[in-house]
Amino acid sequence: MKDMILNQININDQKNECKSRIESLENWLRRIVDKDLTEKYGFDYLNNVKKEIKDNIQIRYNNSPDKYSRLIDASDLSHLIQIFCNPNFYNDIFIKYQNKFYPENMSKGENYLKYLFDKLYEIRCNLSHANEISIKDFEFVMYFTSAQIESYNDFYIKSGKEQDYGLDPKFSTQTLY
Repeated sequence: MKDMILNQININDQKNECKSRIESLENWLRRIVDKDLTEKYGFDYLNNVKKEIKDNIQIRYNNSPDKYSRLIDASDLSHLIQIFCNPNFYNDIFIKYQNKFYPENMSKGENYLKYLFDKLYEIRCNLSHANEISIKDFEFVMYFTSAQIESYNDFYIKSGKEQDYGLDPKFSTQTLY
């Protein structure tokens, strides 16, 4: 797909690829949030997030407990964005995952990241409601999700944890699309 002209890709294939990439990113965010907040705050780490987020996740979990293996699995992308980009969590915990995405010394990096995640969320909502997306939206999803996941992979590889996540170090700088 890398060498194809984007407007030659069938719109349904574009939508399916976008949905798949966004879901993959959501799974990565759930894994990261659960792992890192559990290490910092313990298993009841959601008590440290905004009450509205915690309550929404808890309601979703309670409505379908058989559907979710962990409480964080009941979160949606908007919850994950708010947790991941919260300045306290971001600067103290999650910034380490962004070193490949942009420089560590970037002032207010969580604001820029939240802006990009919000753009992704808007596209995700359009896809969920069967609305059209543009070629630029498709391109953004392809780039942003790949860059984020590549940055997470890079962190784990540099930390020597590639075996924990089934990552291959020789692909740490490979473009994912």
